[in-house]
Amino acid sequence: MITVGVATCTFESGKYINHPDEPVSKDSFYDLCIWTIGVVLMTLSLFLSARMGIYQESLSLEFGKNPKEALFYSHALPLPGFLILGKDIYNRAVMFNRSDPMTLPSLGITMPNMWIYLIGNVVTKSVPLRRLCCRPSVRL
Repeated sequence: MITVGVATCTFESGKYINHPDEPVSKDSFYDLCIWTIGVVLMTLSLFLSARMGIYQESLSLEFGKNPKEALFYSHALPLPGFLILGKDIYNRAVMFNRSDPMTLPSLGITMPNMWIYLIGNVVTKSVPLRRLCCRPSVRL
């Protein structure tokens, strides 16, 4: 079901290959190549993440389950990669700060709505992952 959803979104987004700030390209073959590279990179990351899961499972069978250590390494090792994207991350933060303000009635806090959406996304993804990662294993 997830694969069908990702494939549908990918093919639909292929209709809008150009960035809104860029002029419409007259070279559709170049645009198709760039789009294909993106799809190939997404597919490669899918297979690599599946392989990483299999590798983590084999490590846990050999050395025992250490979910907090695995969680640390899976989050700490990619951090240097964000240095490459520093300028883009900064530009997105500026864009987030310019978004329309939103008030959270339960907390009485007013902040840009893009930051609220980002915080909500992180919280709703991290809670189930933490529960999944740190649940007691059942051996049959």
